[in-house]
Amino acid sequence: MKSYVISFLFSFCLCIVGCEARQATDSSLIKESQVIASVNDIVSSKTDSLGKCIEDLKEKIESQNAEISNLNAEIRNPKKDEKGISYWWLIGMAMFSVFISALLFVLLLVVWMKKKYHFLKEDIRRIICDKVKEFERTKSNNGKDAKVLLMEKELGQLKNVQYKLMTELSNIKNKVDDDQYRVVKKQPKTVVSKEVMPKEVKPTKVGYFGMVKGKGFFNDVYTSNQDECRFKVWYNNAETEADFEPVNLNRIRSIDGIEKAVDYKDDEVSLSDASSFDVLKRGKVTKKDELWEVESPVRIKLKK
Repeated sequence: MKSYVISFLFSFCLCIVGCEARQATDSSLIKESQVIASVNDIVSSKTDSLGKCIEDLKEKIESQNAEISNLNAEIRNPKKDEKGISYWWLIGMAMFSVFISALLFVLLLVVWMKKKYHFLKEDIRRIICDKVKEFERTKSNNGKDAKVLLMEKELGQLKNVQYKLMTELSNIKNKVDDDQYRVVKKQPKTVVSKEVMPKEVKPTKVGYFGMVKGKGFFNDVYTSNQDECRFKVWYNNAETEADFEPVNLNRIRSIDGIEKAVDYKDDEVSLSDASSFDVLKRGKVTKKDELWEVESPVRIKLKK
């Protein structure tokens, strides 16, 4: 009996425990299904949002690809156009540059000509004013100018008279020297002394030559010693021949071809180092047409 009761109680307990376990299992299953449903809802919502994002991204990618294609087409088209028109574009730019340069040159030329015309106009006006003033001054000082011209004319006449007198005096001296030379020549040689040796016949006129030119001739003749004079000259009576010697060393140092008129070769002293010289023999020149040709150069001895 006790065993029946115990088994009954045990069965009853098992039933109770089974019911509770079933209830717990059902509740857990409900909770799990609820969790799964919520998870599925979340996953589906996320999946929908992801799908929508993917669709948006696809649309954006397609739009970007379309824009890139358009840009590539635009880039290719200008390159083709540039290749087609580059040659003519260069020709056009060159012609435009030439036109602009020519236009600038013409404008500058016009401006320069205007300035030049203005300067010439001012110069002409100034010259005319100076001439008018000079004419008025000459007109006002006509009496004084006439006196000055008269005095200059008289001075020139006096110089001519002086030159004639000097020429006559030189001729007289030459005649005296010639007579003395003849007298000395007729005397015996034993009587001739150093003091009574015949003197060199002096020429009748003294002048000056400029630079030696060409193969050895002079064409610059002066009557007085000037800065351009290089040689002093003594003419003969007929003025067809003459003797000459340097005026000084400074005037013959810088002459090219001075060797044609001066023999100064010296092993001891050079022409640039010399301070003075002695004339060993005067040079000779002969007049031919309007030139004086060197027959023999003057021989000098250079000194330090």
